[in-house]
Amino acid sequence: MTQKTKSFGMPWESLATVGQIPRHLERAKAVASFRLTTRLDFLRVYFHWLGVAANEACLICGHARMDGDHLLQCTGLDEYPADDIFSRYSEARRQMV
Repeated sequence: MTQKTKSFGMPWESLATVGQIPRHLERAKAVASFRLTTRLDFLRVYFHWLGVAANEACLICGHARMDGDHLLQCTGLDEYPADDIFSRYSEARRQMV
């Protein structure tokens, strides 16, 4: 599989449509913002796309596809505010290890 084939369907154009990531963000939040924007977020959907994970299911709650959109509704992350995507992303990554 060529690199061009692997990148087919990836949302590179999303970088142009969402604008710049704010410069005032601390590094961890800026990295999370970039990863979630490009969908290269190291969550289950991405790992499944790479062929590393057997499926896309959330390891925390066992439902749905584990991607950036799911983190906002994941019941296993209810201790974090629904609008705090950075905390939810960090905790999801921590629990996946």
